[in-house]
Amino acid sequence: MMEMVGQQHPRSDGVPARRRRALISKLVKFVYLHKFINPLYPPRITKSEQAP
Repeated sequence: MMEMVGQQHPRSDGVPARRRRALISKLVKFVYLHKFINPLYPPRITKSEQAP
């Protein structure tokens, strides 16, 4: 059981998949943050500048 858990061949499948998932999740988070913040920030700044 302990051998099959995951640290038998760290280079073959475990590490690359984890790194790929981490990188993909980071990229997805970055893209989502940019897509959500980019449309939200400029209008808020322009509105806050125009309001006062």
